[in-house]
Amino acid sequence: MLNRLSHYLGIILVILFVFCADSCKRRHINFPHKKQWVECSTCNGTGILIVQCRECDGSGKLECEDCEGEGEEDCAMCWGTGRRACSECSGKGLEQCSNCRGVGIDSWGNRCIYCGGIGYEECDNCGGSGYERCSNCLGSGNEECLTCHGTGEVDCDNCNGYGKVRVSCWDCDGEGGRME
Repeated sequence: MLNRLSHYLGIILVILFVFCADSCKRRHINFPHKKQWVECSTCNGTGILIVQCRECDGSGKLECEDCEGEGEEDCAMCWGTGRRACSECSGKGLEQCSNCRGVGIDSWGNRCIYCGGIGYEECDNCGGSGYERCSNCLGSGNEECLTCHGTGEVDCDNCNGYGKVRVSCWDCDGEGGRME
């Protein structure tokens, strides 16, 4: 009995709804419609915005920390001096005399005329200074920074050098839209 009653009640409700809807249309009364998903106009429904990187101000580059933006560092071979110990005399400025072989006496027992009897003579390579021009930096004391390859700049880590980053849309909180 309860089933039949609920069945008839359902039919009555449907008839009332149809009748009411029909009369409401004639009177221009709008029923509230179902909520719909409305795409966010700021992000076009993606939930993501592409904005300028704040780390590098959109340039995609940052100053190299290793060379402080100079593009070069002190030479690793000569420590920035532009010169290093002579390879021939090991920085002494003197070489063993080629005539007496460091003894100071020639083959006839006389004092060697080339070295004056001391067994050493001025190094031909460095001129007696004990130093030669650094072959790595060619005497400048600097070499190209290995981190930035001489540019003084490196790619921004935040945007990978593109100057722009992806962020969640602030209008839809990254959802791509909202129900209305």
